[in-house]
Amino acid sequence: MTYPRALLLALLAAGALSACYLSDTYSGGGSGGISGASGQGGAGGKAGSGGMSGASGQGGMSGGGGTSGSSGQAGAGGEAGAAGQAGGAGEAGAAGAVGSPCEQVAAAYCGFQALRCGLSDAARGPEGRQRCEARSRAICEASRQLPGVTATDEQLQECAARFAADPAFDCDDLAMPLALCAIRGQRGDEEPCVIGPQCAGGLCGAKGGCGVCRQQAGLQAPCGTGISGCEPGLSCQLGTCLPRSRAGEVCIQDEDCVPGHRCGNALCQPLPSEVGAPCSSGSPCNPDRALFCEQQQCKTTAQRGSGEKCDPDAAVSEEQCPLGHRCKGFVLAASCKSLKPDGASCESTSECEPLSRCDGGTCQLFGCASGPDGG
Repeated sequence: MTYPRALLLALLAAGALSACYLSDTYSGGGSGGISGASGQGGAGGKAGSGGMSGASGQGGMSGGGGTSGSSGQAGAGGEAGAAGQAGGAGEAGAAGAVGSPCEQVAAAYCGFQALRCGLSDAARGPEGRQRCEARSRAICEASRQLPGVTATDEQLQECAARFAADPAFDCDDLAMPLALCAIRGQRGDEEPCVIGPQCAGGLCGAKGGCGVCRQQAGLQAPCGTGISGCEPGLSCQLGTCLPRSRAGEVCIQDEDCVPGHRCGNALCQPLPSEVGAPCSSGSPCNPDRALFCEQQQCKTTAQRGSGEKCDPDAAVSEEQCPLGHRCKGFVLAASCKSLKPDGASCESTSECEPLSRCDGGTCQLFGCASGPDGG
């Protein structure tokens, strides 16, 4: 039975009803919410001829992500029973991951870049963040189609979580998300490749027009002369691949420290990271913040427009130009030129987007003169 709205409002004002009784029952939301308890049905009235049934108790309101409470049971015939109490609100559920695995990787990867890497597209406003995510998603999806790549949805989700955890990656190495997450494939050493995730050893080393699979040392693996470098986030310390040291931790060389730090007096020390901060040759500015040292102060470069002159030798040359551009040409004649999308005609790889090559006169993502299969 539906009660008149005025009556319900009067009962609410008198304290006879919970405010939850008047609310609609909701479902869905983020994962993990605990649903509100089911409302209790009205108590059965005394039996009598022609008596009205008790009103159904209202379902409890679910917390974010919970399912709605089930409706209460109607009271037995007789005089109308009192309305059932509404269930208490459930606890809010945690926000769930949104999108495909590659979209999750792209969002986390570009979020890391926006936070830590001042030279990246992602750090240059909403348009740059959108551009970064679109390109990273395309790279991730194309990577999964290459021979030898076996990245599962679960591995990609773990990769996204790793970026969200703020890993010790160098900003100048942030071009291939799956390689940074050390996702390995099936191809053996010396087999042709274009990216590391095709290879069982984790590394695609340059060789001729394409590359060949090689071994990349993991945590606690031996490293040094004649041995391939360590996985991203690790450094070769006294012949063993170890996690990079943070501020105040022991180091031998700058490469032993996490990005944005240098090794001084055998301890990792943060680099100056603010415009105007004092700097020197021994304490340069943090390049991840798009800063360079000039006249003993950290400075940033003014941005040029498309087609305007730029300095290709500047410490932060890429930041001079607008999104989707690159500073190209000799010093006196260099200008900001737009990068060509995949499928556009080209004469050199420098005209194409990152990770694309000028192959056969067109820009191609993962393009390689010998092809990904070496043919």
